[in-house]
Amino acid sequence: MITHTHQTAPTQFVEANGIRFAYRRFGASYAEPDLLWQHVHFDATETSQAAGAAFLKRFRLRRENRDPEVNEKVATAQSEALSKWGAPREKPYEYLHAIQQPTLVINGDHDVIVYTINSYILQQNIPNAQLILYPDASHGALYQYPERFVRHVSMFLSE
Repeated sequence: MITHTHQTAPTQFVEANGIRFAYRRFGASYAEPDLLWQHVHFDATETSQAAGAAFLKRFRLRRENRDPEVNEKVATAQSEALSKWGAPREKPYEYLHAIQQPTLVINGDHDVIVYTINSYILQQNIPNAQLILYPDASHGALYQYPERFVRHVSMFLSE
């Protein structure tokens, strides 16, 4: 991967909802990627950060048949999808009413990536949705409470 500085990074563009956005991407690195990952996916509390460290330890145990690493194409595609999903519309949640499949929404009570309020919105607008919020948790709630998550999903699927 080519590494640029803030002075040499080329200006790139993405269009969302008819608006052209400019951005620059450069290879700034973080000394401890695991620590950055923990701060993004787990709440700032001592207990949540400890759960994040425990998850990363479990995650590293698997040596074979691992999921492929995420690359830059994934981030670009996800950003484009999020910009379309978040685009203003007249009745923004109406399409959720058409979902007839029972739906389980699980999130942390303090998600800073996909704000927790969005989980409430899903539960309130999908006709047969159940909501579970894990305490002291952010975007990595299922990693923080793996046993509880498996029990909840298993219970939901068995109904």
